[in-house]
Amino acid sequence: MVLATIMVVVLLANIMLVIVTSHSRLTQHQLGRIQAYYAGQAAMHYALEMVRLGSPPNGWGTGTHFLPNEPNFPAIIDQPIRIIVTPAGNPGCASPPAPANGYCIDVNVTYTTPKLD
Repeated sequence: MVLATIMVVVLLANIMLVIVTSHSRLTQHQLGRIQAYYAGQAAMHYALEMVRLGSPPNGWGTGTHFLPNEPNFPAIIDQPIRIIVTPAGNPGCASPPAPANGYCIDVNVTYTTPKLD
């Protein structure tokens, strides 16, 4: 009877361990997604401000840029954020159409989550 009780307790402990580990992995994945989303939002606002200000002295203007390589942008996530700024009328700025004197801004954030063993 004691041996059967111990086996049931060990089985329940293993089930709880699997559930906790699975929940931890899901939480880490969600955290990575949230960090990437807000890093992308910050990069988009940063790019909009740089376009609004024109080409600042450090040469930030149209083309492809990677953050946090920019000196004014703090490192938020472990992967660089790619921003492409294209003037209206160029092939890369077709959908949705930008105003004639506007820009298309494309922000791409790659995120990774730590692998739990």
